[in-house]
Amino acid sequence: MKTISEIKSEMTDAILADDTLVSAMGLDTSRTWSAQTSVVSILNILLYIIAVTWYALQWLQEEFKSDVESIIDAALPGTISWYWNRAMEFQKGDAINEYGNYETIDEDKQVIKFCSVVEVAGGVMLKVNKADHAILSDDNDNELTAFVTYMNRIKFAGTNIYVYSYQPDTLDLSLTISRDALVMSTDGTLIAGDSTNVIAATISEYLNDIKYGGEFNKTKLIDAVQAVSGVDDVIITSATFTAYDASSTTTVLTQQNYTAISGHIELGTLTLTFDE
Repeated sequence: MKTISEIKSEMTDAILADDTLVSAMGLDTSRTWSAQTSVVSILNILLYIIAVTWYALQWLQEEFKSDVESIIDAALPGTISWYWNRAMEFQKGDAINEYGNYETIDEDKQVIKFCSVVEVAGGVMLKVNKADHAILSDDNDNELTAFVTYMNRIKFAGTNIYVYSYQPDTLDLSLTISRDALVMSTDGTLIAGDSTNVIAATISEYLNDIKYGGEFNKTKLIDAVQAVSGVDDVIITSATFTAYDASSTTTVLTQQNYTAISGHIELGTLTLTFDE
């Protein structure tokens, strides 16, 4: 997309290339436009206004194109976006018609609030949770079975559907902190603040900001904690993730990234050691 300056330059170059305009305006083609016109002249102001208007129109066209492409992609059956949208449209307790749609849209019955869709060998894997990352459970009105049945009825032919709904993975974390003793206490609170453990709060905020189904990144966590007032340095001494799947999978972090089995991570035990 062209900038405002580029658009204005194209117009001034066109003027300098037109013999009639050059003669009428008394311009010198051997000199640049800016060297022989005032930036506050009426013509320059008009050209700038036209350039800004053209830039705005150009930007709107690009945004419209992007929106249309997103809508088309989401509407195309069988795509990841399509499966995500259809999962979010699930209405607890309602039947679908022969075309796989609900006769009446009722947002109050749309219980899926978090969804991740990934292509896997032979099919599509969905991780889903309700509000506050609560699980879909057959102990609660057969929600999980109903959702699986719904996805199997609307799925793309020949595609296997794998649905998982687990409570969030927990992160047990140990950190060694170098602190400014004038600012931070050894319990993670700010001396001039309230009783909030600002380090724990910052970690929880970072975990909540990870896109559902996205990756935990060790470096980004360190950067978040180091940005806390009173923290001079931070070292992760240990990080263990526990998933509440059928195997209660435990993962000790040895790499940079970790993808939650449930789709979301919550802070479990936080151990802080302060290095004076």
